[in-house]
Amino acid sequence: MGRNRKVGLDWWPRDIGLYRDPKLRAARQKFGVLGPYVYECLLDIAYGDKGYYIAYSGEGREDTLWQLREYTAGLENVTIETLAAVVDQLAASGLFHAALYERGFLTSKRIQMGYFLATVTRNAVPINFDIWLLTEQEMREKNPSGKSFVLRAFISRTENAIYCTENPQSREQ
Repeated sequence: MGRNRKVGLDWWPRDIGLYRDPKLRAARQKFGVLGPYVYECLLDIAYGDKGYYIAYSGEGREDTLWQLREYTAGLENVTIETLAAVVDQLAASGLFHAALYERGFLTSKRIQMGYFLATVTRNAVPINFDIWLLTEQEMREKNPSGKSFVLRAFISRTENAIYCTENPQSREQ
């Protein structure tokens, strides 16, 4: 029996100038420092759990909001409703992929690239390609050697899909 594979990260890269990102402006103007702080907390939650996304529907949404409530404990008047409004504003500002947010996922190309770069040397990581936003080209630019498990799995998935589309009878032959 093999050991459990690590999914989340122990660290994540933080962009210098994150607080100057124009996408954070509306959240900062509406919620003050709570906007950027909640965004960083969400990055911490995403990278620490699934690695590149947060399930943000049903129980996943409730769990995330309660985690944010724990992160902001001690700050005055930060209710679950306020935290949900901050998350909505961050999504509306483009910090999370809009279509995936509507489907109940908090993720973005920025988050996924951070995860991709942090897992380049791992032998295996679980990836849900239905919510994966990076293209083969974007991954190759950051990993020209092509040794990334995620990149290889992405290519393999694409090649298998093409093969199945071109030759649907292949299993019977």
